[in-house]
Amino acid sequence: MDSPDQTPVQRPLRRSTAVVTGYGPFKSYSTNPSYEAVRPLQGCIFPAGSEREEVMILAYELPVEYDRVHALIPAIYTTNPAPKFFLHVGVSHYLPPATLCLETFARRGPYTKCDVIGRCPPGNVCADEGEEDDDPNANPGRDEWELVEGRDPCGKVDLKTLGLVTTSIALPASASTLALEKNDPDAYKTLNPPAELVQAIVERVRQRWNAAGLPHASAPVDGRDNETIEEAIQSTPESPAPAKVDVSHDSNTTALSVPPGPQWQIHPGTDAGLFLCEYVLYRGLSCSSHLYSNNGTAPPPPVFFVHVPSVAPEGTHRSQEELGRVVEEVVRGICEVVG
Repeated sequence: MDSPDQTPVQRPLRRSTAVVTGYGPFKSYSTNPSYEAVRPLQGCIFPAGSEREEVMILAYELPVEYDRVHALIPAIYTTNPAPKFFLHVGVSHYLPPATLCLETFARRGPYTKCDVIGRCPPGNVCADEGEEDDDPNANPGRDEWELVEGRDPCGKVDLKTLGLVTTSIALPASASTLALEKNDPDAYKTLNPPAELVQAIVERVRQRWNAAGLPHASAPVDGRDNETIEEAIQSTPESPAPAKVDVSHDSNTTALSVPPGPQWQIHPGTDAGLFLCEYVLYRGLSCSSHLYSNNGTAPPPPVFFVHVPSVAPEGTHRSQEELGRVVEEVVRGICEVVG
């Protein structure tokens, strides 16, 4: 007797999250291109690299203030369940038009450039996560800042409507006032995103740009040779080449009508600028390691920072709309590599 036909049962899609941030107004940027590029990604769902998995994006705007960034990052990072990755985006007016840099390291200091309220971090360094807890005399009598359950720190997104919750925690209104000794060997240490992931993401994004019809080039930035960049991200000859991916049939990839102008480039960056952009990368790397290293099941979620150029449609820079699409392809590429 023949057995009845059975339709294979597919596993349901597993959905994870990823956190993407941009910065708020600063100096001549009354509207910051970095946040304008990530804002449309809020709630978007992209395929991950793993089969039957997808990633939902949580987008936040960060203020250009050391103290508030120092307090907000742990709150954003404690979303439950743990995000797949964290990506911070910031604008640099030093970048040539149509050029992105995926930064390869962040320094603890010295941060001597004042933020929008005229302040620098205590000791001109970014205190590591957990450092304030280890010092009972750090910032005594401080006011408390509390993350309200179900709301993001900037008050823009109701996480409960997305099926997510956050941990209700009390955080300091300002960073620790701990003054580090000048001879402290850790005062100016560096933290690094995984080098192999940085290189793989750069290659994947170039592939996605090609599939999306974005004209792009692979020439080095500012005349730096490829060997210098390879050294900067600590790659080795034994490092495996990133796997090729065919995105030509991605139904979510549509071609852009791009006006003549500079071709898009993305490269590993070797100097994040020792301002809020580098500060948030160091703070994020420290927090991710501290918050997730003891779960015993998986490595901490990776943390990345990408610098984007200014936008000025009337000049040599590309438009905000085009920058937004480029950043979307970066986020999609990270989802595929990390997922």
